[in-house]
Amino acid sequence: MNEDKLKNSYGAPKCEKLARLKAKYDPDNVFRLDQNIKPSMTAFAGREGSPMARIVRALAAILATASFLLIGSAPTAAATSPFGPVTIVTSIDFSTFPFHGTFQVVDGASLLGCTGGTFVDHPTSFPVPSGSAIQKDLSCTDGSAAGSSFTVIFRPTPAPGPGLANGQWQVFMGTGAFANLQGGGDFSVVPTGPTTGLETLTGTIQFVP
Repeated sequence: MNEDKLKNSYGAPKCEKLARLKAKYDPDNVFRLDQNIKPSMTAFAGREGSPMARIVRALAAILATASFLLIGSAPTAAATSPFGPVTIVTSIDFSTFPFHGTFQVVDGASLLGCTGGTFVDHPTSFPVPSGSAIQKDLSCTDGSAAGSSFTVIFRPTPAPGPGLANGQWQVFMGTGAFANLQGGGDFSVVPTGPTTGLETLTGTIQFVP
C-alpha cells in the first residue's frame, strides 16, 4: 500500500506517529510487506544498536503497529464509513489464459455503487506473506461507479468448502470510485461446464475516508 493511500486511510498524524515507531524499532525497514510504514528519517538520525537489538525492536514495532491499526483505528473507521455485506457472483471462462468473465453484484450493489462488470484473473503481481495467491481485476460497467475498477487478492486454502476451490479474498486497491474501498471475506468456485465455472464471493466492504 502506498504512502498516500495509508495517509488517506488512517490520517497523516497517525501515519507520522507510526513512522516514528518504525524508525525506533525497525530503522532498516526489514518488515515492509502489506501496509508498510517507512521509518521516519528525523527519528532515525543518530540511532545505533546491535543487529539483535534491532531485530527485537522490529518485532515490537510489528506488535505496536498491528495493535494501533486494528484497535486504535478500526472503531473510528467503522463509525464514520459506509459499511455492509456484499455478495458477488462471477461467471469464469477457463478456456483461455488469463481467465476472464463477467460478474454480478447480487447483494450490496447500492453500497458498492456497481451492479456488474467484467474481470480478468492472473497470478498476483503483488507480494503476499505466504502461499499462492490469485489477482482478480474487476472493472465496473453498470452503476454509479461505472468506469472504476478494483483489485482483489484470492488466497486458496486446503480446508474443505462448498466448492471445488475455496479460500479468502481481500480488496487490495481500487481506482476512481473504489479508491477508498476495503473489505474481504470467503470465496468458492464450482464448475458449470468443461471450461466454465461459477465463483461466489461473500463478505463485507466499506469505504474508508
